[in-house]
Amino acid sequence: MRVRSIPMALILIVLSTLIGFPGVSAQQVNYTISNGFVKVYVGDLLVNIAPTSGICNVSLSNHILLMRIGWEIRDSSDNLIAETYKLGTLDVTPPTVTEVEGGLMVVTSSKVPLGTSPSFEIKTTFVIYSTGLILINTTIRAYTNTESGTTRFVLSLPIDVFSGHDAYFILSNQEVKTSLPSKYKTYTLYDGPLAIMYSSSGYGDVIVISNSPEEIDSVRLDDLRKYGSNYYTLKLEGLSLSGVLASGTSVNFSLLIYVHNKGPEFTDRIVTVFRYLKDVYASMQSLSKKTPRTPGGRKVLRECIQEYAVARKAFMKGDFDNAYSHALKAMDLVKSAQSIEVKQRILFYIVIPDIVLLVLIVFAIKTSRTKAFKESSKS
Repeated sequence: MRVRSIPMALILIVLSTLIGFPGVSAQQVNYTISNGFVKVYVGDLLVNIAPTSGICNVSLSNHILLMRIGWEIRDSSDNLIAETYKLGTLDVTPPTVTEVEGGLMVVTSSKVPLGTSPSFEIKTTFVIYSTGLILINTTIRAYTNTESGTTRFVLSLPIDVFSGHDAYFILSNQEVKTSLPSKYKTYTLYDGPLAIMYSSSGYGDVIVISNSPEEIDSVRLDDLRKYGSNYYTLKLEGLSLSGVLASGTSVNFSLLIYVHNKGPEFTDRIVTVFRYLKDVYASMQSLSKKTPRTPGGRKVLRECIQEYAVARKAFMKGDFDNAYSHALKAMDLVKSAQSIEVKQRILFYIVIPDIVLLVLIVFAIKTSRTKAFKESSKS
């Protein structure tokens, strides 16, 4: 495992070359439903969604790049009793599919049967955009007082696709490189925080982004060959449930997943744009905390917030070109707001008061001379 810091100057150099890379084109989004399973097609991308509130697998050109995406539910003795990425012991509500702007939304819900512990219910919404971006919003909730073993959200990478390649974990400007060994070496390959995880293979690249929260404080990447399985599993430890839980206790979060075969350079592009958005947001927040006091500063800050919102919305839909373009405008507006604020504060609090003081002094001198002249004339 290797840690590397990324200089901001390098990020800006990479950003300056982004326009030269191929863009993400919108494609037709289609779906089929069979036995409660929803298969969503976007070009060569297939997302196979289980009615139990998970994803069985994500494939590109008939090669599975992600699998077993969902909650693993354990009882108080830590026995695995249900997995939301496949049928089993969970009660399910038939999924619904609706069109949304730029894609399809699949809503699923499942529940541990009443009288079985732990008493969890799960609701997960999947939005698959015409760009191929997958948005997952999921909530797990205790519907009665209950006790649970470590119940966590997971996603897995097939070993036959990714072995011998590297996985990268990014938090702010720090990057950790983790090798995915061809042969089993150790169980836990990575243990630490996560904002972005990505990996490249001969069949395509996988990018996983924590959307909300923006950073997960603890994740683990384990090699499941230790137990005879054929996949690496990313476990979101920082978003798990365990122990005695009161009714209503819940965990909810949001992930972005993007699978493509446009090459590692395109993956670098997406990661770089995401980082740039974070930098823009941090700069915008810093400026907001100072509360611009001049009309010009407040006006430009409002424009900056609007541009950032457009950039963020574009990124969330997989429109990375527009996300970059509007993020760049937002950063320019941040710098402009800072400059305007300084100039107008100098004008309002230094230049204008000095001019007023000077006028008062001149007026006082003139008044004094006029008064002296009148008095001398009388004498």
